[in-house]
This record gives sequence, C-alpha cells and structure tokens, in this order.
Amino acid sequence: MWRSVPALALGLSALAAFSAPGTAVSSNTVIPEIAGLAVQVNEGGPVPSASLLSSFLPPGQTVRDALGWHRVENAKGQYAMPAANWELYATVASVHGKNVVTLFGGNKLYGMEKNSDFPTTAEQIEGFANFAAWVARNDGAAKPNEHAANIPNLYAVTVWNEMNGTWNGGISEPKARQDAMASLLNAIVPKIRIANSSVRIAAGAFTGFPGLANWFQGIGRHFDWRSVDWLDIHPYLADLREKPAEEWARQMILLRSGDLAHGIPPIKNPAYYSEWGGPAAVKYARAHANDPTAITYFEWFHKNIVEADPVPVAGGNYFTLFCSPQFPLQGLATGPTGQVTPLGASFRGMYVH
Repeated sequence: MWRSVPALALGLSALAAFSAPGTAVSSNTVIPEIAGLAVQVNEGGPVPSASLLSSFLPPGQTVRDALGWHRVENAKGQYAMPAANWELYATVASVHGKNVVTLFGGNKLYGMEKNSDFPTTAEQIEGFANFAAWVARNDGAAKPNEHAANIPNLYAVTVWNEMNGTWNGGISEPKARQDAMASLLNAIVPKIRIANSSVRIAAGAFTGFPGLANWFQGIGRHFDWRSVDWLDIHPYLADLREKPAEEWARQMILLRSGDLAHGIPPIKNPAYYSEWGGPAAVKYARAHANDPTAITYFEWFHKNIVEADPVPVAGGNYFTLFCSPQFPLQGLATGPTGQVTPLGASFRGMYVH
C-alpha cells in the first residue's frame, strides 16, 4: 500500500496530455500479466462493481487486496472473513479474474501493540502462519468457514507489505527486518504449501528500487528463495530522479547474477509487481504534460522496468483502481461506478483491447 502523496496541483490538461497516444504498441507484442488491479478493501475502501472490474480486467488478470490478520482472527484459533473482503473476492471470480491476497498485520491477541506490528516471537509467528494457512485453504465449501477461507479463484498470496518502507512492522534496523522476514517465511511457507499446494507465494514486500538486490539477498542469508514462487516488489518509479531506469537495471543485474565469490547466490524467482503505477504515473504525467510526443507512463514502465529484468515478470497490479480522498489523482476511474479518468483511458489503451 503506497501511502498518500500530497494532493498535487495537477490539472486536467496535464492528465489529458498524459493520455494522448504515444509510441504504438505492436499487436504482436507479448505483454506480461501486469495489468491487474490493486484495491484497498482492507483499509475501508469500497468494493468495485463487477462492471467496472470487467472493463479494466482482461480475462485471467489479477486483483490484489490486503487482508489484515487482526480483522480475521478475533478470538484465538477462530477465523471469520470480513464481509467486504469476501464481496470483493466473489466479484473478482464472477468476472473471471484471479484473486491475490496480501497477508498482513499484527494481532493484539498475541501481545502485539499495533495492528501493523510484524510477528517476531515464536507464538506470533505460529499464529500468523496459521492465519495464512486458513486464508490459502479451500475445503470445497461455497463460503468461508472455521477451517478454510475458500477464496474463489485464489491465485497467489503475498507475505506482508512494503517492509523496507512504511510498513516496517516496528523494526527499524534494516538487517533486523531482513532476519525477521526470513524467520517468518521459514515458518509460513511450509504451512501454506500444505494448506494449498497450487497457490503461488510471493515474498519480500519490497517497495522502491534503491537497495533492491541487497534486500532480497539479505533475507536470503537465512531463507531459501527457491521455496517460494515470486519476489514481491512495488516498483514505484518514473523518470523524474536521476537515471532511475539505469539504476533499476543495475539492481536487476545484481539480483540475478549474485556474487558467488562472496557466497551470494543469484536469485532467479520471477518478480511479481503486486503494486505499481499510482503516484509514479501521476508524477510522470506532470513531468510530460507539455510534451505531446511523450510516450505514456504505461509504455515507459513496460520498456524500462518490465523489460529490464532478464527473468520474465510473473505479473502485477496497477494501484489504484479508483480515485479517493486519499488518492485523488491516481485512479483509473472516478469511483466504484464512476467515469474513466485520463489515466484509465491510457491504461485501457495499453492493456485492454
């Protein structure tokens, strides 16, 4: 979840310029499944209508939502799905989309002071792992029950959210965060695999791009990345900083090649961009508002971020689907049943045919 940027003085003319046609994408271009959507039902966001979802979501693409542990387990060992989350997951399945659920948050039942605290004690880690197994499990029932969440079209789970950034779980020192993530993953991954052997697992909870390789390699000191499917990354960047695309490509080379001389193996898991776009797309639009020849942000992202990774991208979700007081300029539509924004028109032009 990318936290709110200040309300930018971005006029309709800037976004309109952003949505103007740029370099055409060939009909033969194979575009990875990064054109999913990210919503924030976990934080009280409204559930999008089926018609809005289907208008932005090509068949088989994913919708990502966070599911807070404290909202699911209100008594130890007893689980219940929040109504809004279930409505979202059912709606996604109804339009032939795939659900991706981010496992997130603390729980005061386990001695955690804040809902954003990261599990670190043996009891907290076991409790979070049991919660994760419940979310992943499907016992064939049509609705959630005490044994299984039974999420329809559950495609993947991601573990935590932006741990190197805003959501550090109350752990300030980077190495301690990496070690805590490794400890949690070592406990949680086997339980998810037993609960649902077909669900994909994305891990890392990384946002940005400075230090990307070091972050995943640091977790890998005590965790085998081969035990999960994907690397969970939120690549929020445009072309405003000095040489962002070059630095992103450098980080990918470091990640994929490793440093065998110092015992650092290459990490080859495909990246899953469970959030991307959002504030970066708005900043890109502002920077290119007066340039009618500029390509769209989506074309820039595909060329400079997606194609820079030698390992094919697993997928991803644009953040966020609709505008809100917290994200007034980032949405693809003005509301759950509202009109398409210039960003949304550009998104559709790139990904929805």
